Amino acid sequence: AETEAKEFVDRVVEELENGEGGKAIGTRETAVKPKDEEQGRDEYDDGDRIILMENETPVASFNDDTQADTMAKAVRFLVEERGLLDNISIPYVPGDENAVLNDAPQHPDGRKMRAHRKIAGDHYLDTHASREQKERRLRRLTEKCGLSAEFNW
Repeated sequence: AETEAKEFVDRVVEELENGEGGKAIGTRETAVKPKDEEQGRDEYDDGDRIILMENETPVASFNDDTQADTMAKAVRFLVEERGLLDNISIPYVPGDENAVLNDAPQHPDGRKMRAHRKIAGDHYLDTHASREQKERRLRRLTEKCGLSAEFNW
């Protein structure tokens, strides 16, 4: 119930934020902080966190108040620093009719993305998804760049 409630609140916030065409997300990569051995937790464990890994070595860590904003920061990093757009076609539609990434805030059939974030240049990330869908989408995108992702949300 707690997870469902958090996802509901995330969706409401995303829809409110995107009422005027979306929220631009800046690139703010944070260094991966070592775990506090005494307390067994990250000392900067505020908000949702995604850690991108290369061969089990942390490359970048992103966090924000919502899953959508955290995911957008990670995807922006993949686009700007890891050449994601060289490894996928736009619109990026990984198996269903909805675009995950597109050069307009819409799906290939013309429907507007219900929730999105503008990332790198004129590209838009669809963020209207469950936690599991966001994880699956980001895992696919990170794999296109030779990375893996860990989630703490």
